[in-house]
Amino acid sequence: MSPSNVSFSFVNLSRALFGAALVLAPAAGRAAPARPPLLTYEYLEAHIFADDAATITVAHLGDEAITLQDLGAVLMKSHTARAGGAKATKIDYGPLLDRVIDARLLAGEARNMGMDQTPEFLKSVEEFKNTAMQEMLKQTVTGTITPDPVEVDRLYKDATREWKVKSVLVTKEDDAKKLAADLKAGKPFEALVKQLVAEKKARGGEDAQFLPRPKLYAPVEAALQKLKLNELSPPVQVPGGYAIVKYEDVRYPEDPEAKAAAESQLVGRLKRDAMVKYYAGVVKRYVKPDEKLLANLNFEAKEPGFAAMLKDTRVLAEIEGGEPLTVAELAAALQQSFFHGVDRASAEKKLNREKLVVFDALISRRVVPLEVAREKIVDRPEFKQMVADHITGALFSKFMETVIVPGLKLDEPAARKYYEQHKKDYTYPAFYTLESLAFTSVKEAQAALTKLQAKTDFKWLNANAEGQVKPEDRKIEIAGTLSASGVPPDLAALLANAKKGDFRLYPGPEGQFYVIHVTQVTPAELQPFDQARQAVNDKLFGDQLGKSVKVWATKLRKAHAVKIYVKKVGR
Repeated sequence: MSPSNVSFSFVNLSRALFGAALVLAPAAGRAAPARPPLLTYEYLEAHIFADDAATITVAHLGDEAITLQDLGAVLMKSHTARAGGAKATKIDYGPLLDRVIDARLLAGEARNMGMDQTPEFLKSVEEFKNTAMQEMLKQTVTGTITPDPVEVDRLYKDATREWKVKSVLVTKEDDAKKLAADLKAGKPFEALVKQLVAEKKARGGEDAQFLPRPKLYAPVEAALQKLKLNELSPPVQVPGGYAIVKYEDVRYPEDPEAKAAAESQLVGRLKRDAMVKYYAGVVKRYVKPDEKLLANLNFEAKEPGFAAMLKDTRVLAEIEGGEPLTVAELAAALQQSFFHGVDRASAEKKLNREKLVVFDALISRRVVPLEVAREKIVDRPEFKQMVADHITGALFSKFMETVIVPGLKLDEPAARKYYEQHKKDYTYPAFYTLESLAFTSVKEAQAALTKLQAKTDFKWLNANAEGQVKPEDRKIEIAGTLSASGVPPDLAALLANAKKGDFRLYPGPEGQFYVIHVTQVTPAELQPFDQARQAVNDKLFGDQLGKSVKVWATKLRKAHAVKIYVKKVGR
């Protein structure tokens, strides 16, 4: 069984801390110079993301230097790829540097074999350069944009707002209108609602509760937006009848993710606006369009016909510093954009609708390279480094795909043996359906636990027990269906042997104590081998691939001068 459809990564790094530093070992009996010159230093402490990281060489591969900046770039990729929410651990830069050297050795071998000269590879590099140049140009325009904190706060509050409302749902429109009239006349809301509920003409009237936007019908939210504190809405038609709501309070729960999303949303909008404005200026700088000719072009007319337009050399736009754009080029681009052909597009009246879109795309292809040249993007050190890193990574992957992977073999007995030895890695975690009470002291939590174990109703206790933490002040939320792998380890251990109907006392964070009611348990379950087979094969293949890369790298190190200047790694 040979591996196939395998995707490769330049380097697979462990989790890392950004504050780490490399410490180069001092020579015995000598003091560290204040600012040693490149490669003559004997002791140096340097932050991995120092401003001068590109000048600090940590290793040589023949004549090629590997700098602190190179390690930082790889570390950044590792950090970005790490799963969201995963905690960073202390990085060991020695193995990291080894992997960088190994990757470059294999990339160099691929270059020696001519893999960098194939038409396919050269085309991919040019495509990367074009994309990278455009992205760097965008960064030039938008890199300094910072959001207005006031606007961020407005968006954040708009996203997290929770209204405290008391509501009633009246079944019939006439009853809803009468209720609204009585309320306008000053009659008390609670008494009127109680009467309608008793007459079975309405539902609701319970205690007010905080409701976030996702739990509100859009018409009800729109009505709330117009209300002042303690005001009542007019009847709002919703499924099942007509709602009248009383607005009693508002709150904005702390939500770091929502705050980050609000900032990201605003930054994205500001960047789009900046790019639109910038692009308009670029077009104005380079392009002189024949707007009258463009407006009068009819690609759907029978005369002279689309075929004639494919040969029409009239100039639609003069490009300063570039070739002019002609009618024929626009016609050809339109032809390419319609998969089913221009005849069908013409019959459906799509050609003329699309001509301005295609025209703008053609203009963009002409003027963006001119602007890239004006900004001297290709001369920037960061661009050159980006391209060099891409080529190294692509060659490393190409070498693995071409030389290493074909020699790797996976077989069923080995996969089954690994599965049997690592069953815990292929077991679905237990799931618990939970509800909980939170208290400010262990004494009150223990009292509640004792009452629940004595068959006191959970909902009654939730409504009446003293010393509870307000829902909005809870440090963790223990409710709903949760997996054993998705809760804190100490909570998972506490629930390990729990059965349906059990209660547990859990000391949570920051002096809060939780009484947990287990309402349902789904035990852990081993995946059958057929379901785990792909994951097992991936693991075994990855192990084989890593070993083979190391074998090749070890062999190549013997043929190349590799010098490493890092003797000690620390923080």
